[in-house]
Amino acid sequence: MHVRGARGAPKPAMSHEPPLPRESPQARMSTAAIEALGFCAALLTTFCWLPQAWQTIKTRDTSGISLWTQALFATGIVLWLIYGVLIASWPLIGANTVTLALVLIILTMKLRYG
Repeated sequence: MHVRGARGAPKPAMSHEPPLPRESPQARMSTAAIEALGFCAALLTTFCWLPQAWQTIKTRDTSGISLWTQALFATGIVLWLIYGVLIASWPLIGANTVTLALVLIILTMKLRYG
């Protein structure tokens, strides 16, 4: 197929060939390394709530905790949990279940002790 140029001369149409593939980050990392990265991220973001939950249970002091922040965060975790269930991702399900339990403890203490 040719397209007419400005002076009426045919010029070749643009090629529809895909660009040369670039090496993706996934291609550079092994599956085991990617899983290890996700596992470390899940552990850190899940268990970072453990000291806060423990401190809140021990002191019953929730004055420095925002009710809205905790409620919105808990809602976000519920949505991540539902997402994990829908895509059958056990790391997402496990991490978000534990995180939700810890955040609900803090939220319950905030509601109970103000």
